[in-house]
Amino acid sequence: MADKVKSLEEAKEKVAQRLDTAREAVSDALGKAKDKVDEASSTMGERLSQAKESASRATQSAKEKAQRAGTAAKEKYDVAVEQIKRGYETTTKNLSQLSEDASEYVRSNPGRSVMIAAGVGFLLGLLIRGRRDRD
Repeated sequence: MADKVKSLEEAKEKVAQRLDTAREAVSDALGKAKDKVDEASSTMGERLSQAKESASRATQSAKEKAQRAGTAAKEKYDVAVEQIKRGYETTTKNLSQLSEDASEYVRSNPGRSVMIAAGVGFLLGLLIRGRRDRD
């Protein structure tokens, strides 16, 4: 029976050793897993930080481009307004000059002016009457 007890004690000791070995292996595996999780977390944090920086740079770049485009559009608008003003002033001056020229022509050539006016009136009458006949 002593052999059986001794054998049982040896078996217990072997089981205890194997349990200790298994605990160490599990502990090592858990430590390695924790290290890998920490490393992955750190890597993800760095990548997230880089993504934030990239997004911030892209946003800033888009803002700057929008501001430049807005400034360019305003400048072009201002130039167009100025050109329209000049064109309006020129047209007004030209029409005023044309009116003065027409008045001067009528004063210097009253008979011819009456004949031209009558001819224009006659042609307009024909055009208007011609349209009524077609209806």
